[in-house]
Amino acid sequence: ISKLLKSFFLSYPMIEFSYTCDKKVIYSLKVSSIDKRIESVFGQKYKGKLINIDSAKGEYQVKGVLSNLDIIKKNPGDQFLFINNRSIKSKMVQSTILRSFSSLIQRGEYPFYSINIIASPKLYDINVHPSKKEVLFKEEWKVNQLIKDAVKTSTSNIPSTLPNYNFNPYEKEVQLT
Repeated sequence: ISKLLKSFFLSYPMIEFSYTCDKKVIYSLKVSSIDKRIESVFGQKYKGKLINIDSAKGEYQVKGVLSNLDIIKKNPGDQFLFINNRSIKSKMVQSTILRSFSSLIQRGEYPFYSINIIASPKLYDINVHPSKKEVLFKEEWKVNQLIKDAVKTSTSNIPSTLPNYNFNPYEKEVQLT
């Protein structure tokens, strides 16, 4: 249920959410930007480590965020994909994103992302699978190219993509006597 709730939280940052279990507040989320929503859901470790994506081509638009190389995981799971704010699965889109990161990450590593594809319903078919989660695009090559270009453009700013290193790990300067 956690993955499902996180999908809703990320696809609708313009909506307030409150989730309680056994009278304990698990999430209390205010209306916010996608960056702030991700920090609220996943923690402060994401602060300053997200790269915005905003690109359009023809009748398609892609908006969202990718993590920089500080938030790379060994297991898939924190990859969120939406079409018109609806959670979806698309092997083509997922592999395009991973291929776009291929020169930056090793095999078996997965970046965090929350990407929303905005398109007219006539450009895709949501009825591919009974769960209505898988999507088939009428012009897959256009979506593929748009996402590839958007990810490459966003990650081409090397300083924002690289991990943050603290070259002075001590709070105070250490003096040798």
